[in-house]
Amino acid sequence: MADKLSKYEKQRLKEKAKFEREREQWKKQETKMRVKKTRKKDRTEGMIKLIAIVVAVIVALSLLSIYAGSYGIPGRFMPALTVGSQNVSAPEWAFNFSNLYRSIYSYGMYYGLDTNSSLFGQPVQGGMGTWDETFTKQVHQSLQNEILLYTEAKKAGFQLSEELLEDLEATMKEVEEVALLYGMSVAAYLRENYVPGITKAKFRQLEERKLTVQAFIEQKTEEFRALHPLEELREKYSEDPAAYNQVDFRIYDFAKDTVEEIEGESVPETVVRQTQADQAVEDKAVAFLRQNGTEAGFVAAAQALYDAQHQHEEDEEFDHAHDYDAQTATLNMRKRRADIGQTYNSEEFAAWFFEDARKAGDTTTWEDDSSVYAVLLLKPSYAQTTVDFYSINVDQPPHEHLGDEEHSDDEPTPQEQARKSADELYAKWQENGGTEEAFVELVNEQASFTEMEEEGQPGLSEKMAPGDTGVAELDAWLFDPARKAGDAAVIETASNCKVVYLSSVNEDVFAWHSEIEGELVDADYAAYVEELQEDYPLGHHGIGMRFALANAKKMCDEFMMYQQAQNNNNLDYYDF
Repeated sequence: MADKLSKYEKQRLKEKAKFEREREQWKKQETKMRVKKTRKKDRTEGMIKLIAIVVAVIVALSLLSIYAGSYGIPGRFMPALTVGSQNVSAPEWAFNFSNLYRSIYSYGMYYGLDTNSSLFGQPVQGGMGTWDETFTKQVHQSLQNEILLYTEAKKAGFQLSEELLEDLEATMKEVEEVALLYGMSVAAYLRENYVPGITKAKFRQLEERKLTVQAFIEQKTEEFRALHPLEELREKYSEDPAAYNQVDFRIYDFAKDTVEEIEGESVPETVVRQTQADQAVEDKAVAFLRQNGTEAGFVAAAQALYDAQHQHEEDEEFDHAHDYDAQTATLNMRKRRADIGQTYNSEEFAAWFFEDARKAGDTTTWEDDSSVYAVLLLKPSYAQTTVDFYSINVDQPPHEHLGDEEHSDDEPTPQEQARKSADELYAKWQENGGTEEAFVELVNEQASFTEMEEEGQPGLSEKMAPGDTGVAELDAWLFDPARKAGDAAVIETASNCKVVYLSSVNEDVFAWHSEIEGELVDADYAAYVEELQEDYPLGHHGIGMRFALANAKKMCDEFMMYQQAQNNNNLDYYDF
């Protein structure tokens, strides 16, 4: 039948249908594989692109960080320290660290700091850690106090005076002028000479804060001073007058000799000989005092002994030995109990001078490991009076270095020129009557416009005690026992000359007044700051502190190398 299919045809149709199904499945599978492969390719290409982008970003960030780091940009936003709620940026912290190092560099050696090597990692003598650790503690403390005092000043409505604002502007102008001198912008100058990240605005802010704190401390000091009347000062003085009084005396040193060892001699035998030798030196000192009980005899005998001890030296050295002057070498004026105890390492020796029974002319000997000292007391315990005086400073004129062909040995030195000008002023005062009024008139004539604008009489120093002037030559004249009101003189110092008039010796105003007042005011101030510190706790930030220390090290080491180059006249080899 036509409509019936043979068995063979049915089988063929069945196989054909199966083939079509398999082909469809293969097409689907091929499409799926193609899509999967395409996706894999896209992912690979995408990953390559992503890696390239990441690498590019890293390189860009690295370059940016190097550039930004040189300008202190990261540190500008990175706190190293927190004082209360206020952040101290890493550059600001490093700025303070660097300034502290610069301020003590010239005399750091006296404290054991090796200024020829980096302070970072350098040990402090006595096992007290390292110098950078010591500086770090100091910077933390000073920043805490400065910020808390500044904040309290602002809370109290404290403002800088016009004079201090002018000082601030003068400082900023000076920075601008120095930067211009070096052909740099202010920002570049601050970055190169201080710490990266200290901008002009930040520098001004720090200077304003410093001036505000200094002025605020002065105000608080006056407030504390008003709390302590003279009666309180007298009461404290009466508790221990010897702690504030002074003595005058002469002293001569008889050096001990160490005996030489003798072969075959036992240690006890050597000790006996050494004891006998030391006793001989003490006997010599006692005999010296017994034979020379007057001040003139003491001085003459001391000079003779010294010369005799050095006469065996070669002529040239002996001539130099004659530079020794017993008149000045043996004299000790205005020495405090604490001074004597520290100098001779003995509180017991110092106490002898201030015993109630002491009187002028008393003598004693004192022995330590190296010497026996012969002592003649000139003036027993006394309270040092103060003085009021006027002074005119006559500075040396600028010295122009002329070539050899222009220089003359007859040309007066700058100091000689200063002395000549001072002598002329002194002569003018004498011509005008030689009175205090005439000297005040002379002072006013010589005073600068700034001095005349300031409060108080120009040139007048009141209630001054020994050491207050800071000029040894001036102190020696002012506090000479023979000095009296109305005396005047020209006094030469290493750097200038001074024309001085002694207005008064204040017999009822003693040095201990200001000393005890200072002790009480210091205690008040310390208590005030300590109480405030509780409200301004310190907080440290590890990352910011590492950045700050790295910058501080860089600036301090560069400053050290600059100073070394300057000392060696090798600045051409170091660009700072």
